[in-house]
Amino acid sequence: MKSAFGKTALAELSSYYEQAILHRNVLHITVEDEQGARETRLHPLDLRAHGGKEFLIANDDAGNQVQISLDQVKAVREFPLSS
Repeated sequence: MKSAFGKTALAELSSYYEQAILHRNVLHITVEDEQGARETRLHPLDLRAHGGKEFLIANDDAGNQVQISLDQVKAVREFPLSS
């Protein structure tokens, strides 16, 4: 599956994810895989490379750890936190 972002944009997104991890920002991510597109709210923990791909490691709102291939991300934005 091709990413919605070009190689330059993927490098910039890696920096974006790193900043989100450092600042503990909550992200709203749209992912598309074999099961179709889905949106989720994630608490990013780490970036890891494996097999030539880069993955975002995060916790979902239920506390489950998930691993998402960055080439499956179709959209990402910071989730606004309520006071």
